[in-house]
Amino acid sequence: MKLLKYISIILLFLTGCNAAHKNSLKEENNLDDSVLIEGAPNYFVALQNKFDSIEEFFPHQHFKKYDCSLLERYVNLDGYGLTAIDSLNCHKVFGSYQNEFGGFNQGYWFSFERQIHDFYPITVLQYIGIAERPLVMVLFDKHGDIVNSFPVADFYGESGGCLSSEFLNDSTLLQNYEWHEISYDAETNKDTIEIEYKTQHLTILSSGEIEIKEIKNRKK
Repeated sequence: MKLLKYISIILLFLTGCNAAHKNSLKEENNLDDSVLIEGAPNYFVALQNKFDSIEEFFPHQHFKKYDCSLLERYVNLDGYGLTAIDSLNCHKVFGSYQNEFGGFNQGYWFSFERQIHDFYPITVLQYIGIAERPLVMVLFDKHGDIVNSFPVADFYGESGGCLSSEFLNDSTLLQNYEWHEISYDAETNKDTIEIEYKTQHLTILSSGEIEIKEIKNRKK
């Protein structure tokens, strides 16, 4: 039994959930600021086994819009008011899955979302550094496996950029990117700052794949 226990621990630390979180905020959560999940769907058994252990950690549910004002309080206060993703739940829910931002071991549980096609989404404030804290939607299938993940909001602290998203229908998001580009003006010998914008439609297909169509791109 002891040998099995040691093997399990070693396997846990070889996954995308291996790094220890720098702090745990569960004890510091403001209970008045939390909304317990109510009326959760009747999930398939495999999915329910995963979600049973984490439903209580989500302070939000069923968003139609995600923007930087939603994230600002959590980013500036280093996740205060959210529950950190501990190693055991990280391994149980995400396994070795990683996306473009890495693993979920330094993130925070954020929201439970409505079913999209045959997928069951949650959002996670994924930690990758002081300058960027993406809010990522993760799609699970009925077997509890992750089929895809993508950012729905992002807050670029140093450059002042922002990604916001809003559902146009049950499976398509209107996404607006805004960021600052710094360039040098040789005539004035000064740095100039341009604000760039990009608007796109992000559609979640029934296969779980993501289709992105750029609508416009402009500078100010």
